[in-house]
Amino acid sequence: MTSRLRVHHVSRYSYDQPVSVSFNEARLTPLATPWQTPLESMLHIDEATWQHHYVDYWGTYVRAFEARRPHSELVIEATSVVEIDATLLPQPRLATS
Repeated sequence: MTSRLRVHHVSRYSYDQPVSVSFNEARLTPLATPWQTPLESMLHIDEATWQHHYVDYWGTYVRAFEARRPHSELVIEATSVVEIDATLLPQPRLATS
């Protein structure tokens, strides 16, 4: 049995005073697994002046970005659609003593 989920996430950072530069990394893209298939993924960053992406040691898609204009708020918005196959979810293992 499969189902599709839309995941929406917003991170908002507000500063007391404008900052001139900020460097950040975002890990907001769903991971592909045997039970989860990402179908669509978008990341929007209002103040980003450049972006770069890479896959980290654990297989996570990472978006590195920098905001080089003065700003007093940084908003990161991620929206993804994933397909889940519940029949393929790993079963929890019970601890044995």
